[in-house]
Amino acid sequence: MRLFKINGAISLGLVIIAGIGNFQVSAQNTTIPKLLNYLSENQASVGINHPDNRFNGIWWSEIHNRRNTLLFGSASESSRDANCFVTSMVHNLLAEIYLTNPEFKNLHAVLDASLSAINSFRNNEGFNFFPLKDVSPKLLRSGELEFYPNGMRRASHFSYSKKFILHGFNIYNDADDTALGLYANFLNFKILPENNNDFLPDGDVIAEIFMRHRDINGSGTNLWNWIRGHGKETGAFNTWLPDNADPKIHPLFPHKGGFYMPYGVNDIDCVVNANILGILAAMGIDRGPGIQEAADWIIEMIEKEKCSTCAVYYPSGYILAYTVMKAWQRGAVVLEPAIEPLMQMIINEQHQDGSWSDRMEGNEVQASLNAINSLIVMQSLTNEKLGSAISAGLEFVMSRIRQNETQAWLEGGVVFSAGSLIKRTHVWVSDAYTTALLLQALVGIKSIQIK
Repeated sequence: MRLFKINGAISLGLVIIAGIGNFQVSAQNTTIPKLLNYLSENQASVGINHPDNRFNGIWWSEIHNRRNTLLFGSASESSRDANCFVTSMVHNLLAEIYLTNPEFKNLHAVLDASLSAINSFRNNEGFNFFPLKDVSPKLLRSGELEFYPNGMRRASHFSYSKKFILHGFNIYNDADDTALGLYANFLNFKILPENNNDFLPDGDVIAEIFMRHRDINGSGTNLWNWIRGHGKETGAFNTWLPDNADPKIHPLFPHKGGFYMPYGVNDIDCVVNANILGILAAMGIDRGPGIQEAADWIIEMIEKEKCSTCAVYYPSGYILAYTVMKAWQRGAVVLEPAIEPLMQMIINEQHQDGSWSDRMEGNEVQASLNAINSLIVMQSLTNEKLGSAISAGLEFVMSRIRQNETQAWLEGGVVFSAGSLIKRTHVWVSDAYTTALLLQALVGIKSIQIK
């Protein structure tokens, strides 16, 4: 058990703003260590003979049907899930915290375990959302097994009764998980530069992975992008990273034995593009095909107030603001024109109780944490309302915290979805990621004086 010191360990240094209520982290010296304890103790770790031992180091998320969904199951059907995406998101938050707070020494073991788990999703030059799992006669008909001699990509535990969906989840690598997985390895190099990290190619090699897959040359327009008016041949980066030599990359429906790209047409997602710009900026890549085009498209979507729809796989518009801010913080200067309008959007849309909400009912904590962390990144900008917004938002979030003697956590919000037409029905939630976002906010306000 890796317990973080509680008594006298941390002082948040929070400036209380008069007139917004009495926001206090009443146990300022205990909340951060309790959050760290929760994330440490809820990281998967089982014995070598346990059937889930291959997932050691991940943080479990939960796949959940918010209502009856054709082919995907009935309302409230749920199961835990091990995937690259959620574990990478949590790892990267904790690694950034560790780099600025090396006193959290126990995080080192947590990060090592999660990085090993993340790299288990590595598939050739990219990363896949799903683990590679064996197939059996219980899962597929005997005549279908021969199509998957090496297993298939699929959800770790959720039971999809329709074989059609199983074939469809045998997906290509995607740019989002690849960007997040590569950034995890980049952060590991920052923490341990003496390590020889075979999972982190040179910056030019990383750039080429994404620059080969762009919304150009009649690559097609995904149905969601078309319905929502996201443009065509924008030059932005595509979500999926298929082998362009594969003659079967464009089937409308899943096919046995082949990898699948949803609806048979690649798409563009503004959050995915921001994540790509973030890893490229971290690697010092600020020029090249797609970089300016991706930024221009993101800025256009913000100006057209399409923050909630331009993200094909993310239900909340505030995740775009958060991802843009983090990419900008890492050096993606091409996103500079997006900063002021996003800040104004966040401030203007805050509710009286300090919260933010999105189109997902009951997702106020997640939306609020994305908004709060976006504002904290904006600390270098001058705005007289900024401090009040952060403080009021934290007061709201802290009212939802759960804790015991050694741990504190938040009930998970919606992090991700199956995308487009089922964007708000078949979703992934994560207690660990929502808790990590609160940890990031509380650590972040240590180093700023809220104005």
